[in-house]
Amino acid sequence: MIRDFISRHKFAVGILCGLLAIPILLAVLWFFAFGKQMMVWQSYEFTIPGIQSSLIFKWQAIHPFLAEYDRKIQVVSKNRKSPEYWLLTNTGGRHHLNLYITEIDNDKWIRVLDEFSECVINLNTLQGFNVGRKFSKTFVAPPAKMAYWGYTWENNKLENLRAYTGTIKGMYDPRFQKTGEFIGSLDARSGILRFIPATEKSEEHIRTMEEQADEMDKRVEQEQKAKGKSN
Repeated sequence: MIRDFISRHKFAVGILCGLLAIPILLAVLWFFAFGKQMMVWQSYEFTIPGIQSSLIFKWQAIHPFLAEYDRKIQVVSKNRKSPEYWLLTNTGGRHHLNLYITEIDNDKWIRVLDEFSECVINLNTLQGFNVGRKFSKTFVAPPAKMAYWGYTWENNKLENLRAYTGTIKGMYDPRFQKTGEFIGSLDARSGILRFIPATEKSEEHIRTMEEQADEMDKRVEQEQKAKGKSN
């Protein structure tokens, strides 16, 4: 009976099969283009210039079409591996990260900075921190992919400034006020992630989230002053 129906309606059955094949084909193409990236972590390792250590940058796509990623970094030093430290989730597409080396109390730290987050790792102890900056003060907290910094202060006095990442209170740490020596950048804007040393390309300024927030605060303050004058 089924064979008779198919033989009598070959044209209609062919069209129906073709229509059913299109979404299957699209699903297969999507998987090879995006799906594998969302299922596995990818990594890129490079040697830190002038230091017998390397840094591993790891990322995983979190959106089927847009360039948005969860990210981690890890340091390998003297055959030891640091924990995998989270950077804040990248929701802004392909961009670049700047890398610096700063020396504090005879220990060298690598500093990784982009518009979303700042992380420092001690190349000796392999300890890592998420860094927040406000009004020239620096705070540290455990790295986390959603550890956005928030600040409060009482009576407009900077000595009352407090910092938080979620429910975790940031610890004031003036050591990381030093920006460090620029050693290069991790750049993905060409579509292929690669480390570009400072000898090949000079430092390109990054507008951090703190800078963007400060600019917005100044804009609001100017608008309020303008309204006060007009009234």
